[in-house]
Amino acid sequence: KLAGAPARPAAGLILHKRLGDEVAFGEPVVTIHAEAPGEIAYAMAYAISNADMFTIED
Repeated sequence: KLAGAPARPAAGLILHKRLGDEVAFGEPVVTIHAEAPGEIAYAMAYAISNADMFTIED
């Protein structure tokens, strides 16, 4: 929703990994899509300030 979904059809997340998949250091786990620079900035700021919403463990 922070990126503009569902009001903006192109906005949302693409998850690149599933639970249990291995992740290499620096490998993208999620991509955020938005239609406007302000929406992507808002969604990115939220993701950065709430980085614990994703947990990657050994």
